[in-house]
Amino acid sequence: TMLEKEKVFCNLKPYLSKGGVFFGTTVIGKNIEAGRLFKRMNKLYNEKAIFSNLDDDMDSLEEILSNNFTEYSLELVGSIALFTGVK
Repeated sequence: TMLEKEKVFCNLKPYLSKGGVFFGTTVIGKNIEAGRLFKRMNKLYNEKAIFSNLDDDMDSLEEILSNNFTEYSLELVGSIALFTGVK
């Protein structure tokens, strides 16, 4: 699940200086409006274990960000979540 991926944030956060910005993108696989091509390719990438995001959703990502950062931003563009977090 997305919440299990919180470990990544926890492991990298100690390397940020105070005021440092953690940023990234991820492909959201659940509860988004997506076309057939995205759904087909996302399913294929998950079957091949390239991605592991079928249950990833924006609410869980926001929970992770709020648990780990005093300030954060989160935006969905298509199926891609863009995020930042400030330590």
